[in-house]
Amino acid sequence: MSFSTTRTPMIEDASRPQNRGEPSPEALADVNADLTRRVVVDTHRMTWEPSPSGTVWRKPLFRRGGEFGPVTSLVRYAPGGAFPDWIRSPHMSQHSPFSESGCLNYVRVGGL
Repeated sequence: MSFSTTRTPMIEDASRPQNRGEPSPEALADVNADLTRRVVVDTHRMTWEPSPSGTVWRKPLFRRGGEFGPVTSLVRYAPGGAFPDWIRSPHMSQHSPFSESGCLNYVRVGGL
C-alpha cells in the first residue's frame, strides 16, 4: 500500500475558543477521512470548533460521518465545561464528562 503526504490548510490561529454557532450534525464535514493518505496537522494553526454543549470546543484531527461517526480530536473544556448526557454512553450507563477547572484532552471515539 502506498501513502501520499499532504498538509492540512493553514487556518488562522485562535487564542481562545470561538463560538460561531454549531452546525447541524449532518453538516459537519469529514476531516482527513481518506486513510490511504498521510497528513500532517498543525493544531496550533487550527481554530476551535464549538461542540453541542456550548462549553466544550474541539479541533478535529479525523472525522467521518458528521457528529455521530468516528472522530479523533483535541478537546478543550472551559472551566465548568461539560457534556450533560453523552450520546455514546453504553446502554444502561451514565457518562457525563466535565471539568471544574478546564482542561485539554486527546479524544478518540468510535472505531477507525
